[in-house]
Amino acid sequence: RLQSIRAAEALTAVALIPVMAVNASSGDSIESACRNVNNVASDGVSGWGEDLVKIPRGLTQRMSSRRKSLKSIMAESVHDQAAGGAKLSLFDLLCIGIGSTIGSGVFVLTGKALPEAGPAAVISWLLAGTVCLLSSFSYMELSARLPTKGSCYVFSYHALGELAGIVGAVCLTLEYGISGSGIARSWSAKLADGIGIHPFVCYNGAEWGKGCDGDDDYYLDPIAAGITLLCTAVVAGGMDMGKLVVNAFTVAKISLVAFMTVGGFSCWTGNMFESSDKFVPHGATGVLKST
Repeated sequence: RLQSIRAAEALTAVALIPVMAVNASSGDSIESACRNVNNVASDGVSGWGEDLVKIPRGLTQRMSSRRKSLKSIMAESVHDQAAGGAKLSLFDLLCIGIGSTIGSGVFVLTGKALPEAGPAAVISWLLAGTVCLLSSFSYMELSARLPTKGSCYVFSYHALGELAGIVGAVCLTLEYGISGSGIARSWSAKLADGIGIHPFVCYNGAEWGKGCDGDDDYYLDPIAAGITLLCTAVVAGGMDMGKLVVNAFTVAKISLVAFMTVGGFSCWTGNMFESSDKFVPHGATGVLKST
């Protein structure tokens, strides 16, 4: 802050050189003119610097206190309903919600949770589901009170202020970006294993599978980048194309989960409830770690 103020003082002094020249030509001494310019620069610019520092603080306060009224939110909702274009039906909304819930974690993390929790992995899933349910309850209440689009941004803007809404929107965007990258990498690994080709570029100098594998972040994944671009193209194609792709993938994932559930019960042998050591081989620690 002090360096910025000093720099501004120097610039102002340079800008006031013509004034100094005028004062000198009118009979004032050079020393007197320089002294006047220095006083103007130091006093005026210092006050300007103080005001400049106050700007972000005042802007933050205004954004924190500014809230979007329920009336304006409902007016925008009515306008959106009256506008033309593609609409999302109840089935489309269900597919979006279920599709975002049944992700690669259901197919990938299950294999990582079983060695830790054993058959008690079902408890890990129930605990994780309970945590998600608490979050969904808050969204259910807010969406019932504010039946409009916008999700976290609108809810925070109305209840906590514009600043909270912007922070929530940024965090949500980062969340989608990071989770989308992870899903793309997961798809890429499965595809590469399926075709037997691993076109990954290890930038730590190692070879794939020898000091560079899917558990590390020392590689570039062109397949994941291609998957991300393909998904971006689908989104850019509009809502009509996007909801068809989402609905198709959601139905396929639900069918696959149902098939694995039925197949698992059909192939069930033994009694996993025979003893606590068999049901919970690593105790509560393994259950919580898998959660």
